[in-house]
Amino acid sequence: MEIIKRGNIPEKEYILVCRICGCVAKFVQSDIQRDRDGEYIVCPECKRFISTGSDYIRELKENK
Repeated sequence: MEIIKRGNIPEKEYILVCRICGCVAKFVQSDIQRDRDGEYIVCPECKRFISTGSDYIRELKENK
């Protein structure tokens, strides 16, 4: 099979609310970091690791 034109799959956007400093940030799936303990996001303010499985991360749903 030959690709004539490459597609672009849009990334889902998520909202992070840091429980330590209260920072609210938007991120996409490519911002998620992984190691042997699991997946996490680093808070842009206080640099704490926040697990992607926590209640502090929600999918951003755009009102269209």
